[in-house]
Amino acid sequence: MDPIVREHARVSTAGGDLDALVHYLPSPVSRPGLVMVDGSGDGTADGWGGGC
Repeated sequence: MDPIVREHARVSTAGGDLDALVHYLPSPVSRPGLVMVDGSGDGTADGWGGGC
């Protein structure tokens, strides 16, 4: 299995820009991905534990 790729991104909102991480498996065909966005409480986009 290929390693999961993590790319940093920014999401613009009415309250300002938020940090985000885009997680996906590299593939020549379209596959689902996961976007984690910072901005709720004290957590951060990369504070989701060691499994990500």
